[in-house]
Amino acid sequence: DLKESIDYYTKALTIDPSSTATFRNLGSAYQASGNTQLAFASYQQALQLDPKDALVYLKLAYFYEDFASKDWLEAADNAISCYQYYLDNVDAEDTAVLTRYGNLLVREHKSSEAIQIYDKILTIDSSLSNVWFNKAHAEMKINDYLNAKISLEKTLQLDPSISAASHMLKALNDDLAIKVESSDEVYIKDLFNSYASIYDEHGKKLLVSTPRVIRQELAKIYKTKLGITDNTNDDVLLSPPSKKITLTPLSTCDHSVEHEIEDHSNCSGQISFMNRKLDILDLGCGTGLAGAWLKDYAKSLVGVDLSDQMITIAKKKMLYEELYTTSITSYLNDCQVSYDLIVAADVISYIGDLNQIMSMIPKVLRPGGHFVFTAETVDSDDINNIPERGYRLLVNGRFGYSKLYLDNTINNHLNSNEYSIVLSRDFSPRLDAGNPVPGFLYIVERKL
Repeated sequence: DLKESIDYYTKALTIDPSSTATFRNLGSAYQASGNTQLAFASYQQALQLDPKDALVYLKLAYFYEDFASKDWLEAADNAISCYQYYLDNVDAEDTAVLTRYGNLLVREHKSSEAIQIYDKILTIDSSLSNVWFNKAHAEMKINDYLNAKISLEKTLQLDPSISAASHMLKALNDDLAIKVESSDEVYIKDLFNSYASIYDEHGKKLLVSTPRVIRQELAKIYKTKLGITDNTNDDVLLSPPSKKITLTPLSTCDHSVEHEIEDHSNCSGQISFMNRKLDILDLGCGTGLAGAWLKDYAKSLVGVDLSDQMITIAKKKMLYEELYTTSITSYLNDCQVSYDLIVAADVISYIGDLNQIMSMIPKVLRPGGHFVFTAETVDSDDINNIPERGYRLLVNGRFGYSKLYLDNTINNHLNSNEYSIVLSRDFSPRLDAGNPVPGFLYIVERKL
């Protein structure tokens, strides 16, 4: 029990206030309980008592690393310095610490340095499958695909159950990548479960724009439906949220705290009838990034995601009336209700063949409703290699599509007499290694 631990160490310090170890342990207890200020203060006090206590530096490395995933710019550099101090002064062959150090370097876009760390670990113990996999990830970051393949193969030799290694090995093999039709659901679930705790903060660093742009494009459509001219002041509607509202818990959730979400309801009096009027389905809802931008449009908001960890975080935001931990195809297949708006923000590229999903849209989209999705594209050379198929697994592990494939798949399953593509444009959802990810944004309307 953390409270008991904190009380124990606090009482111990009244007896011996000069104990470095007690301050160090108190800092760990505070950090585990989420009290970062007192954790940091305890670590600092320990260092004042013993500036050479390398174990405190290790605790501080964990502390700074946690903040490196957020907005503290100096945190990563501080964590790196603390890791290095510990390794230099305590145990240069601590493979667990070296692994965390290498992983941090990858996240900070220092993949070449990380590979050196991983190589050092593997000279100490070559049986660590997770390190071989992490090394492959770093090698892919610097486009060293040949060595990445070797590292992935070694990963699977040591542990064939690592689904991500199997998936990425296919992505790096052109002959296989143009034949893969779908992602392994185990891989997708594992990927986003491991990513869930830092997903929102990492999205800020990647300048994820999909939820905001989807809202902007929908706003234009709703304005047109209302006959609002371009001269109408819509700056508030098309801008990021400017204030927050506090929601009390929904009766269907098991949370007893209030939660703040972004408020878009003060958009424009001329479209006020849209607020709280739509039944919305958020496919691949993740932690609720898109849901937050669409909540004020929603009479009901339903989210679906394969990752239980992502769903857990989405629940805490209290945006959704219902959340389902299942695959998109399973949900659509079993769905007995229909929606005014269906959103698939940055999820299509994890699916592969889109024929099954597109064939299910008529079942769940109401007349007058919209289906909005984004998808990554393939470069011109890849398009020439897959002229009939129209999509392939990319080296980043996601699927890329040709525009012709997307258009044809929509038209094959959504009859033009009943559906129309009201928007299809080039769109970059985020950055990847500092570069815009090329893709498309589509809005399909079911006619009244």
